[in-house]
Amino acid sequence: SGRPYSKSQLHVGAFLAGDLWGAIQLGPGIDTSHSLAIVPGTAWTGYLEINRLAFAEALPRCSESRSLGVIFRALARHAPWIEWVVSYADATQCGDGAIYRAAGMTLTQCRANSTLYRAPDGSVVSDVGIRSSRALRRRLGLTDGGGKVAYVSHREMLAAGLRRLTGYQVRYVRALSDRARGIIESVAISYGAMRADARMVRGESRSEQACFLAEDS
Repeated sequence: SGRPYSKSQLHVGAFLAGDLWGAIQLGPGIDTSHSLAIVPGTAWTGYLEINRLAFAEALPRCSESRSLGVIFRALARHAPWIEWVVSYADATQCGDGAIYRAAGMTLTQCRANSTLYRAPDGSVVSDVGIRSSRALRRRLGLTDGGGKVAYVSHREMLAAGLRRLTGYQVRYVRALSDRARGIIESVAISYGAMRADARMVRGESRSEQACFLAEDS
C-alpha cells in the first residue's frame, strides 16, 4: 500500500545479516466489531489482524511463513489474552494466501470481491479508503459528506466512474487458544474446495500459470 497502518500495535522486523528486509504489522482491524464475529465471545482486545506484511525478494524462500510462525509462538507465550490472529489474502490482485497456509493458518472464507474498485485514472481504491478519506473522495469527485468519514454507496461510486474489480478476498485465521481452535475448526474450508478462479499467485491465476508451464515443457 505504500504506507504503514496507523492503528497497528505490534511491529516485527525480519533481518538478514543484520539488515532489515521484511516487516509485519499487527493490530486491530478496520472494523473490530465486525472482526469479533469471526470467533464469537472474543474480548475486544482478544485478537490481532495482520495489517501489513512486506518482504523483499532477497530473503530466503518461506521467510514469510517462518516469521509468522515465530510471531504466533511468541504471542502464545507472552500474550495469552490474544486468542487468535486473522489475515486476508487479496485474490483479486495478488494471491490466494499460500504463505498463510504454510504458516498453519486455517482457511475460513473465500468470497467475491466487494471492496476494491478501479478508478477512472487507473488506480485501485477500496471502499473503506473512500469512506474514510475526504481527500480521496474529492479526488474522485464524490460527495464529501462534510466530515472525515462519510457513507458512499456503490451506486455513487459507479456514477463517479469507479468499477468494482472482479476477483476474491480470502480469509485465514490462526487459533492461539483451545476455545478459538474449536470454533475455527468448525468453519474451516479445505483449499481443495476453493473456487478454481479464486486461486492466484503473484497476481496471476494458478490455472493460467499451469497452462504456461505445460506449453513451455
